[in-house]
Amino acid sequence: MCLVGFATSMCTCGAIPLTITLRRKGATTANALTFLLSSPWTGFLHLLILVNLIGLKAASYFFVFSIFVTFLTGITLGHLEERKKIEQRISEEEISELQAEEREHREEKLSKRMIYALERSWDLFTDIGKYLLIGFVAAALVKAFIPEEAIQQYLGLQSRFFNPILFIIPISAVIELCSEGFSILGGQLYRMGASPGVIFTMIMVGVTTDFTEISVILGKFGKRTTIAYIAISTALVVVFAHLMNWIWILA
Repeated sequence: MCLVGFATSMCTCGAIPLTITLRRKGATTANALTFLLSSPWTGFLHLLILVNLIGLKAASYFFVFSIFVTFLTGITLGHLEERKKIEQRISEEEISELQAEEREHREEKLSKRMIYALERSWDLFTDIGKYLLIGFVAAALVKAFIPEEAIQQYLGLQSRFFNPILFIIPISAVIELCSEGFSILGGQLYRMGASPGVIFTMIMVGVTTDFTEISVILGKFGKRTTIAYIAISTALVVVFAHLMNWIWILA
């Protein structure tokens, strides 16, 4: 599912409907949520923005580490699903009912289905555009009003502040941006002196804790799955973010 997510390269807004579709068609909880993570985290547009803002080397680390986090999160969720610690895939009866509904839609005229597809594509485009604009504005505000010395002191590699990686988690959680928007904001902070691990955490956790995404997971997958999804992915992001900073210091 990691590779499928990369191939689709969607932001969170686009990945959510496909994740629901996978769920409706009987995909396991672990596989569906692995796709939901990998599509925005390893998306092509997301990666392209990062390359332009933080450079090819840093973006490559982000890409490789995000794949590791996605894969390990999926493996862990799969293990919990097998042991029935989180909610299971929907029943065969529900799958049959949903497939019957889909067959009814497929019988509609091709022109009507094409119009519906174009409408959904436009909705997705407007959603992405909105969050990209927010990302640009946030990056501009950071550049205009926050001194670089403050970023380096509190979020940099040599920061003496408590733990910048842990500090950025709640901040990322309350900011509502898509992966591309976080890439723009994170890229600006990186240029101002924030450590790679802090930016990696901001982008990854920010996408995972998106309010819309969490609401969908809670409604479609269940409470235990939602808690496990957030806890496991966040813990792995923190581990790999510290590893990334350690590599940067040694280099």
